[in-house]
Amino acid sequence: MQLGYCREIAASSGGKYYPIADLTSRAVHDIVIQERERELLSSLQALRKTGLEKRAERNIKNLLEGKSFLFFLPSY
Repeated sequence: MQLGYCREIAASSGGKYYPIADLTSRAVHDIVIQERERELLSSLQALRKTGLEKRAERNIKNLLEGKSFLFFLPSY
C-alpha cells in the first residue's frame, strides 16, 4: 500500500495521518491511548444523551397522563 493512499484514506475518513518515520513504539502506544479515550468519551456522551432523552420522554408521558413527576437536571 502506498503512503499517499494511506494519507487519502485518513483524510477522507476524518482520521489523522501519521508518517511512518514518526511511528515509534511509544508514539503508537500514545496514539492508541488517545483514540481509546476519544472513543470512550464519545460513548459516554451518547449514553448521557440517551439517558436524558428517556427521562424527558417518561416525564412528558407522566405529565400528559396527569401523574406527578420529579424532573432533575444533571449538573455538568
